Amino acid sequence: MNEQISLLVIFLSIWSSHEKANLFNNGYEDILIAISPDIPEDPQIVENLKVLFTEASEELYRATRHRSFMRKIKILLPSSWKNYSANPSVDEHFDDAEFKILQENPAYGDNPFTVQTGDCGEPGDYTHLTPWFVINHQGIAEKIFGKTEKAVVHEWAKLRWGIFEEYGYPGDDKFPMFYFQTTWTYEGQHDVLKPNLCTNTEVPGHAMDIIVGGDCSYDINSGLPDENCYFIPYKNATISSSYMSLAYLDSVTEFCDDTEELFHHSDLPTKHNLYCLGRSTWSVIMDSNDFANGENEPADGLDTTPEFIILQPSTARYVVVMDVSGSMILPGRDKNMINAVKRWITYEVSDGTDVGMVVFSDVAATYVFAPLVTI
Repeated sequence: MNEQISLLVIFLSIWSSHEKANLFNNGYEDILIAISPDIPEDPQIVENLKVLFTEASEELYRATRHRSFMRKIKILLPSSWKNYSANPSVDEHFDDAEFKILQENPAYGDNPFTVQTGDCGEPGDYTHLTPWFVINHQGIAEKIFGKTEKAVVHEWAKLRWGIFEEYGYPGDDKFPMFYFQTTWTYEGQHDVLKPNLCTNTEVPGHAMDIIVGGDCSYDINSGLPDENCYFIPYKNATISSSYMSLAYLDSVTEFCDDTEELFHHSDLPTKHNLYCLGRSTWSVIMDSNDFANGENEPADGLDTTPEFIILQPSTARYVVVMDVSGSMILPGRDKNMINAVKRWITYEVSDGTDVGMVVFSDVAATYVFAPLVTI
């Protein structure tokens, strides 16, 4: 246990938390990966995170056309993990992490996913990865999800740049797995059933009922396949975009844009088209703070290997020193000070931390207002 007691002098403090990763000279720094306290200690998770994100950094560099990679990554361990060498964390907290290692989600299972509550172009909240996905990223997870480093980059695109999926979902009325492409010929209207995928060329594949393994059944009202029907692209497909549509295919390496080669289909009923008003994913990415106004132009030949810093919350003891002198009677000052302390204890102080409080002023002796107690 760290016996040193830290003194926090509170005036009009606004308590800061870990800032999200920043992009400097093409490299993202201070990306935070945090492992949930609910995850049992397992050194394989840390070692596999290093391998996975080293591969993801190289893939990100390629996918952003040499504009960005992951330069510095922090991995925050639970305080309960005892057998791993780590530096004490400073302002890094689980709630602030870009990537959270959590148990599997009831809806998504071990599939990586990103929580997005903002609009187009707004960063997501965090990306959820499971221990199983991390540990098996070079084995069975890759067989299920495709190259796992590409899955990480796919989620990073949603998390960092606020873009969305460019594919449909089985049985979804708003974003269906299939849609009818309407064309007009001299014979009149012609409707062709197509998979709802934004790709630069036609996707070879077949529709299959995943329950019975045979042909799909169709809704008698809409004429579309039912909720059990999936489109299965052939693995030897040679399409190159879009990353937000079929990233798990080896051939897909690009985000769609407004060029003829990687043309974005703005009329498809995808989540990205709805939320981003038909814009291409690349145009949204390039308008982000990371790349707008010529920031972080392509740089060839960079070493994309990240630096990993292992952190762990330390057992801390704090004494909050509060100023109650005459200057604090000015309107709002005392309330701001009290609210700052409340916010700090509520959102920043980890469980198991000892916190005490003393007050001082210019007219009375300093005294202990509250002895050390464990939060």
